[in-house]
This record gives sequence, structure tokens and C-alpha cells, in this order.
Amino acid sequence: MMTDEWIAEMVAAAGCLGQRFVGTPQDSMMLELYAIEAQLEDRLQQLGADAAATVAESFIDTVIRVKRAIEAAGDATPCVLN
Repeated sequence: MMTDEWIAEMVAAAGCLGQRFVGTPQDSMMLELYAIEAQLEDRLQQLGADAAATVAESFIDTVIRVKRAIEAAGDATPCVLN
């Protein structure tokens, strides 16, 4: 399941989500991210509960880091996933 391609797609998705949330109030963003995290964790249960939780949490952390970096840089270039 966790192929190099899958990991690259997850990184790209986190980047696009981070960009999507630029300018979004923290509370609103976190509500959406908690829902995404729960869905992702549920879909990754075949990895085991702890691994699924770690991957989902890391994904959300990456989204938040990307958002903050974009906001700090003042960049809002559109993101396109393949």
C-alpha cells in the first residue's frame, strides 16, 4: 500500500490542501482537518491502528506546515493534482 508513488501523492495532496486553507480561520480549518484525519485513519486501518493514526496525524501536520509556509511567503500559486 505505501509505495513511493502513494507517498508522493499524499505529499502533493497535503501541499494542495495547505494551499487551499491559506487565509482560512484556524478554527474552521481545524474542523475540516479533523474530519479528514478521521477518514484517512479509518482508510488506513489495514496498517494497524497505531500506524494508521501516525500516518493520518503526519498528513495533517504537513498540511498545516504548508499552509503556514505559504502564508509566511505570501504565495498563493494554484495547485493542481495529477
